[in-house]
Amino acid sequence: MRTSVLSRSIVAAAALAVGSAVLAAVPATAATPSGITREMVLTAANGVRAAQESIDPPPVATQQAVRAILNRACNVDADAGEFVNPGTINALPVRPGSSADGLAVGGQVVNFLTPSTRWCLAGVVASTTPSFDLTGSMTLTAQPSGGGPERSITAPLSGDVVATPPLVLSDGISGLPTFTAAGAATKTTYVPAKTVKDKKTKAEKMAAKKKYKKRIAAAKKKYAKALDKAGSNKAKKATAKKAYSAARTSAKSKYRYATANYRIVKKATKAKDVRPFNLTLLTF
Repeated sequence: MRTSVLSRSIVAAAALAVGSAVLAAVPATAATPSGITREMVLTAANGVRAAQESIDPPPVATQQAVRAILNRACNVDADAGEFVNPGTINALPVRPGSSADGLAVGGQVVNFLTPSTRWCLAGVVASTTPSFDLTGSMTLTAQPSGGGPERSITAPLSGDVVATPPLVLSDGISGLPTFTAAGAATKTTYVPAKTVKDKKTKAEKMAAKKKYKKRIAAAKKKYAKALDKAGSNKAKKATAKKAYSAARTSAKSKYRYATANYRIVKKATKAKDVRPFNLTLLTF
């Protein structure tokens, strides 16, 4: 297996040591609860991919983004004496999609107070375009180096950036992990109604008032009949009252619009932009 250029600094595109799954996802909007941001994920994924084609060390921003993601996704607690062994930090980016991007990160977490170590792996996905939210799911799988069944976790996608729960192993990983994510990046745009000036005449307003009174009278008549049919049935009476209230509200709304000095030329609309993606790890 080819070693990543990043291994000479902080990241190696090599086997990531991982372990037992925590089965709850870490949802997100502008950032995950642990503080992973969309910008971190895009910077890390793009930087790791670019480093594979270069003989130069990765940019400092890429190194910092990978460290930040790993520390947050794996809940590294510096106050408790934990840190990530720099020589073990690993990252594998996905094949970039047009609407989403991501990577898997991992490394050995050392606690110098206990002392103890744990190997941790996590996957992260972010939308490539601002204001687009993710839907779908992601799956992270790894084979423990000590043998036994594969460890796998599937978590939902949400918000504009999301991280899997951490996978932890004591003995590392055999081979490469797999990380996939499939779904869509979606943005909903609300377009308000368009109106133009339309001053109503006195005759138009009088006609609107007449229609309003007629609608109210019809609603009252219908309500009275419904009450007669309902008798002592409280549920039917409540239904009749609800229908009467709705009819009055509708009549008032129509009257206000008929007498307003404007008219709607285009109704309010809701437009949804859905951009599918299917991400898999990029191998070198």
